[in-house]
Amino acid sequence: GDSALPAAEGLRVDGLDPKRFAQEANMGLVLAIDNLSPVFSWWVPPPPLQFRGAQIVSTCVMIWEAEANEAFHTARFAGLVVSFRYQDVRNRNPLKPGSRYCYDVQYKTSDGDVAPRSEKACFEMGLGNSDEAWEQSSWIGSDDLKVLRADFEISPLLLQKASSARLYVSGSWGQYYVNGERISINESLGVGWTRYDKKCYYATYSILPLLNSSRNVLGAALGQGWRDLANFPPKFEADDLGFVLNPNTTEILPGRTEMEGLLSKSPTWTSRVVRMLVKLRTSDGIWHTVAQTTGKESKGGRIGEQATTSRGSNGTTWQGTPGPVTFDSIFDGETYDAREAERIAGCFSPHYSPTNVSLWEDAPNVGAEAWAKRTIMVAQPIPPIRPQETVAPLSIRLVGMSEDGKSGHFVIDFEKNRAGVCRVLLPKGKRGSNITIRHAEATMHAPYGYFGEN
Repeated sequence: GDSALPAAEGLRVDGLDPKRFAQEANMGLVLAIDNLSPVFSWWVPPPPLQFRGAQIVSTCVMIWEAEANEAFHTARFAGLVVSFRYQDVRNRNPLKPGSRYCYDVQYKTSDGDVAPRSEKACFEMGLGNSDEAWEQSSWIGSDDLKVLRADFEISPLLLQKASSARLYVSGSWGQYYVNGERISINESLGVGWTRYDKKCYYATYSILPLLNSSRNVLGAALGQGWRDLANFPPKFEADDLGFVLNPNTTEILPGRTEMEGLLSKSPTWTSRVVRMLVKLRTSDGIWHTVAQTTGKESKGGRIGEQATTSRGSNGTTWQGTPGPVTFDSIFDGETYDAREAERIAGCFSPHYSPTNVSLWEDAPNVGAEAWAKRTIMVAQPIPPIRPQETVAPLSIRLVGMSEDGKSGHFVIDFEKNRAGVCRVLLPKGKRGSNITIRHAEATMHAPYGYFGEN
């Protein structure tokens, strides 16, 4: 009969909660990992009184692989792990890159009682960090081009056969778009901070519902994030190869390899970059690349040589424009010019036709930069940073006016320290008017207030 033991709960994959990610065929951020032997973990709720004192003596973890459909209407058995551990069980059967899996858990007690099977936790394997997985894509970007877009086409027959579609994306902080829809709507800060010359995290998005059987558009609005050279200059110090690179010299020291010399010549990077791949999986289980940030790796490879434009092998051509954000910094905020936003309104839509083609230029391929040549791609191993709540201010008070009486200073009190973004609804103002929002833990100077008052 049915067991009175509680089923295992809180299933995790390498410490990540699948429920925080897009499930099955839904659009959004997907839980993708590169670890071919992931660690499965869970917890067991307190059992009824009659089971108190019994110990968990064995655990059975069953793993299922989807057969080219994400809803798991059909799936095949992919592995069984039996362990005497009651949590943190490592799968010993390597999983396949690009495949989607689910697993569930069942445990047995020292009294011989068997718990019911848990709910399934689903995840998928990412691209991995091999050169072959990413060879169709390269890094593109510019310090000045903050908005990038590219058109690409998908044949109607291929899209009709598609069972899933993925966008793999890495780069500086950014907002990413497919056919005018922002897919990174819930992720506030993009991929995590790393030593970019060692590894770069990438995110995986499910995008099949957004694709058209004709013209499609990929878009990115990029900020510097942690690649801001003014605040976070790269440090090429002693590394795992055992040599030390001096960022203040361009001299190639005797006996150094070509890579060592290249790193010495280039203690820097482009501040706004992105790398993308769009893949479709058809019902036969084959993955097809339909768009990317560039095609074959550009020739040359030395810093200072003329950059190639980012034209992919399937005809995807990336173009960029400065956009409405004229300044951005983790420490100092951003400056946004709404007039510039009007000039490129709708640029991420397939129906966009620029009124001024001179606003757009080919986006450079920066795959020859030293960090890009050396880094490896790693599926982001941390949970996404997302908004948790919307908070109204405790008070809004006027603290001063300009001499002409046309502008004022306001203090908006959110009661406590918070990490977030202000959303402001403003009355229609005069074109070219400036609005400044400053954030502070305490108001310490006139006219806002004085230390000790808050």
